[in-house]
Amino acid sequence: MNQNSFMNGLMRYCFIFIGVGLFSCSKTNQSSYPSYYGQWQFIGTSSGPWQVTPSPDSIVILTLKPGNTYEATLNDSVAMQGSFTIDANANGVILKFLNITQPFGTNTSEVSGGIHFLFFNTTKIGQLTLFQTNITSSPGDTLNLTSYPITPEFTSDYFKRIR
Repeated sequence: MNQNSFMNGLMRYCFIFIGVGLFSCSKTNQSSYPSYYGQWQFIGTSSGPWQVTPSPDSIVILTLKPGNTYEATLNDSVAMQGSFTIDANANGVILKFLNITQPFGTNTSEVSGGIHFLFFNTTKIGQLTLFQTNITSSPGDTLNLTSYPITPEFTSDYFKRIR
């Protein structure tokens, strides 16, 4: 085997190795979370020792759609709609509703006197307080959205799949 043939073979294997490496790396793809898509009925909230169960005349449905849009209805009337992201990180799966920006906008943390303060953007739909940023796990028949980052006063919203 001559040196040119050896170098060509080596280069070929290097390109194959690099190509496999590049194609096996991927950014978090929203379509890799199809189990989140569907209709979810709000069934309750817990925050510490407090629990809230919606009244029968306050039916909140959260619909997560492919293309990362959502719609929340209260008693069959659209209460809110917008877009969301799903991202997996070292802490778990984060679901973020992009248009929930009140009351703090983009300023959701602050350091004052060496103390770190966290602020949460929320919206209220019936008895559901929906947080902008939530940690969750892969849902089956139930969906749990827990306010994120988790603090001692964290809130968890519970939903059951209806479609």
